[in-house]
Amino acid sequence: MGAEVGIIGISTVEMGNCGTDGAMGGTLAEVGDLVPDSVSLIFDEPGKTDLPVENKTTPWYTIPDTVRAKRLEFTSRNVDPTVLAKGFGGTIVNSTRWEEAVTPSIIEQSVKATSLVAAGFKRIIYITKGIIRASLDGKMQSKDSAAIKFTVDINAPVNSGGTVLPGIYIDKVAG
Repeated sequence: MGAEVGIIGISTVEMGNCGTDGAMGGTLAEVGDLVPDSVSLIFDEPGKTDLPVENKTTPWYTIPDTVRAKRLEFTSRNVDPTVLAKGFGGTIVNSTRWEEAVTPSIIEQSVKATSLVAAGFKRIIYITKGIIRASLDGKMQSKDSAAIKFTVDINAPVNSGGTVLPGIYIDKVAG
């Protein structure tokens, strides 16, 4: 086995409003201008709780956590008003101006990340419901530029029937 089983590089990252009833959003727009090597899909190691007893150096019992944090991180040099709004909320005026939200709110987006083709295959990562946390490094230098760092915390959506749905799925498709 070789590259056909891996996720190598990134082609695009797209974001848009979450779909209805826990579904993936249907209208996504490419973020663009990704900073090289800035995209990471991270599943944290689950935690644990050790129960100690007196005069023992090892736990009496260990309780593993059943929840693991999952997130997608990427950085874009695109600071267009539409991308600023995806990261920070707010309002777009006449497609040329971004205005900060007066009342901050939680930003939920569907996100799709498509890898480069490796050994004839690519991976498409679908995040049906992501909570967006963003930061702006507003460098205005001659040898660097401003960039928005996005952290997409993957959450499990719930449909109208109360069923918890997967927050992420990954397809392997021919490239």
